[in-house]
Amino acid sequence: MIRRVFVALALLCGAASAWADITLDTARAEFRAMHNEEAQRQFEQLRTQAPDDPVVLHYLGRLQLRAYHRRQAVDLLRRAVALAPDIAEYRINLCEALGAYIDEVPFYRKLTLAREIHRNLLAGVAADPSVVDLHDGLMKFYLDAPLIIGGGHDQAEDEAARIAALDPVRGHVAHGVIAAHDRHYGEAEREFRAAIEAAPDRPLARYELGRVQLAQGHYDAALATYRALQQALPGETAVYYAMAEVAAQSGQRLEAGLTALNIYLARGPRTDDDPSLALAYRLLGRLSARGDRPEAAREAYRTALRLDPGDGVAAQALRQLD
Repeated sequence: MIRRVFVALALLCGAASAWADITLDTARAEFRAMHNEEAQRQFEQLRTQAPDDPVVLHYLGRLQLRAYHRRQAVDLLRRAVALAPDIAEYRINLCEALGAYIDEVPFYRKLTLAREIHRNLLAGVAADPSVVDLHDGLMKFYLDAPLIIGGGHDQAEDEAARIAALDPVRGHVAHGVIAAHDRHYGEAEREFRAAIEAAPDRPLARYELGRVQLAQGHYDAALATYRALQQALPGETAVYYAMAEVAAQSGQRLEAGLTALNIYLARGPRTDDDPSLALAYRLLGRLSARGDRPEAAREAYRTALRLDPGDGVAAQALRQLD
């Protein structure tokens, strides 16, 4: 009996020692390294010590978003914003979660969530008008939202001008995005090339240029843009996904596209800006289907749905194969 007591005490001491090694810094490091399970474990432990810490709730919300649990992500990020309303990053990530969750709700709730996105972006700008990503979110909201909930092209242009005043390179990208939305592709390409020339070490404009070339069916040009990105920024991982997307859309160089996508799947997303694994497996399904490999396509779509059961595009593609 006494031995069992000592064993229990030893286990408790070991657990306490392990918990003592968990700090906000260690949990953040796991999060940044995309070690999601370990990050989740550590932040959950921190939450037991401080259940109303907005930093912890914010990271737990982002982890839920990575796990495709969009409703839970929204709930956690709403709490983080309520506890720390002046932190722009919390509002930006809440808007991202709301944008992902909006596809899962009935139509009558979509407008409510869209208005919530708008309110959070405006509140974020009011708290800190120097944050470019808040203006970028507003610009895209005004471009995509119907007039009934506040959308409008003039407001999008105003936000692009504010972005340009804060960061001229991002300003070129913003004006390019608006031009691409309006199908003024030549103007969009000029803006993206201006951004690349001004800051060749920043990848965003290179990806946007590739997308606008892909939208026009200029497959060789898009591939050349992504190859130039590889040479300029060899650490970029998402470029392999982008190259595979060119192959899937064009139906050309399918083997090269599969090779590129397999590299991306092996390396995995490096940041939250990179395409998710579920999207990568969905793209693998498209490539396999175009390459007349129906079984491989089915398996890829099933994997995408195991990761993200709410992926309606993958579900429909799988039904079309069956």
